Amino acid sequence: MKKSLALSAIVLASGSAMASFDASYTGFDGVSGAFEINGRTYAAGHINYAYDGAGDRGIGQFADGSFSSFCIELQDVAGGSRTYDIIDLESAPQGSGDDYDSDDVIEVSRVLHAAVAEGWINSDLSKGAGVTNTQLAAIQGLIWQNLFDGASFSILDGSVSSAMGVLQARIDNYVINDSHTSFSGLRAMVNGDVQDQLFVVPLPPAALAGLITLGGIAGVKRLRRS
Repeated sequence: MKKSLALSAIVLASGSAMASFDASYTGFDGVSGAFEINGRTYAAGHINYAYDGAGDRGIGQFADGSFSSFCIELQDVAGGSRTYDIIDLESAPQGSGDDYDSDDVIEVSRVLHAAVAEGWINSDLSKGAGVTNTQLAAIQGLIWQNLFDGASFSILDGSVSSAMGVLQARIDNYVINDSHTSFSGLRAMVNGDVQDQLFVVPLPPAALAGLITLGGIAGVKRLRRS
């Protein structure tokens, strides 16, 4: 079970009283059986949620009654209401029990930037106009492929593989030019019993920018499974 985390530094860094909220899983838009990771088959795409009550919310689609995101942990999705904490992405745990590191955050950011550049998602991770389930699955697949680079990873759907290639071409260009290493407001929504997801919060006000540069969130203790 993940331990609870004091979020005061995250609250300061985000410029918003982001702490926690309750939400329920409402469905999935993507491709079933798209990937095999460490011998297990996974569906991939947008995971959809509805807020239960007010709680603390982000921007764009995350400020509305429902939202969609991409998962960053190979753990089962479950129905019913759950309480999610908002934490720095680098402090979110992986399915292996290890924390993410700065390289993981950069890799995820580049995947998202590529998807925005293709018009498949918007900057709040919502669907782009005319996006297909195959494209959503490709985004999710590349997130997993980068995060779980030590895993046995197979793409089982040819159309998803082709869409991943489109995104990867953009990502390769970002790597060559050492660009798109961050994604505005990107955080993680976490709960010890279900998959952790990406989340977007408001940018900090200019007055707090220096605090972040000086490591305003560096004191946040990393989360690990007990």
